[in-house]
Amino acid sequence: MNTGHSLSIAGAATFWNVAASSDRRKIEEGLVELGHADLCPGERTPFAAAKRAASLLYSGAKYHIGNLKDRAGVSIERVVHKDDTENEYPQVGYITVNEDSRTCSVTINDPSLSWQSKISAETCLQHEYERQLTQCAATSIGIALTKACEKFAGTRLRKNGGVYFIPSFTADEFAAVAKVFEGAATEGSTYVEQLTVAKSDETLRGVTNSLRANIADRVKEIKQELVDGLGKRGVQNREKELKQLVDQAASYETLLGESLSDIQDELKTARRELRRNQFAVSAEREREANAVLTEQSA
Repeated sequence: MNTGHSLSIAGAATFWNVAASSDRRKIEEGLVELGHADLCPGERTPFAAAKRAASLLYSGAKYHIGNLKDRAGVSIERVVHKDDTENEYPQVGYITVNEDSRTCSVTINDPSLSWQSKISAETCLQHEYERQLTQCAATSIGIALTKACEKFAGTRLRKNGGVYFIPSFTADEFAAVAKVFEGAATEGSTYVEQLTVAKSDETLRGVTNSLRANIADRVKEIKQELVDGLGKRGVQNREKELKQLVDQAASYETLLGESLSDIQDELKTARRELRRNQFAVSAEREREANAVLTEQSA
């Protein structure tokens, strides 16, 4: 979405439909070029690649893909209907994987095939496994797009996610990232829809309410974490997160032309409580250290 510099555009309501599979190499290349490599989905595990490869080449009701019991890998089994209540599952092949080297070994032991056909089937499975290692599942793409929304100061419009508001001041960056994911689809298509929201649009009221609710929920969670107990690193991470929320609220105040003082007050209170907790933890550790020194010198 190209927003230009129009003051009438507040941002865009964003949602997506993602492909069953996408090329991770293409995603990584595009995101690195944009300077957003941190949004790249993680690599598919060898086990997941093996299972996906077997499921694609041995699909339908005739086959069952299960886990090997004695090692890492998958078993390919033919479904044989013995009678109305029982089936048999003779193994016709298997793939073992090495998670460290990210390699696999394929064996087809289907007695109905000639040795040439077995070799051909093993080669096809090996190639598909190697291809699947480079792919990302739909779930990974959805998680990455959600992460992108959060990075670009977006706020969810539904409690369970799925629909987000991207403010105008980051809309072009988000659109460029979305285009990378759209262009990497290999099985099906990925579409990231962005519906423009004007400052005069009634939808903006929903954006404001969602922002308030999202921040309030997160502040409540952080306060509960303090009650339950946070270590030094946890406190530091929450302090960083609260600072980001303060900046986000300030940005939205400028965008919306509306005071969000209630949100800012909640965030200030949470930061004060976090600092008090940090001081208390430091004091307790100092007392413990002094007690040890006293005991050692006694």
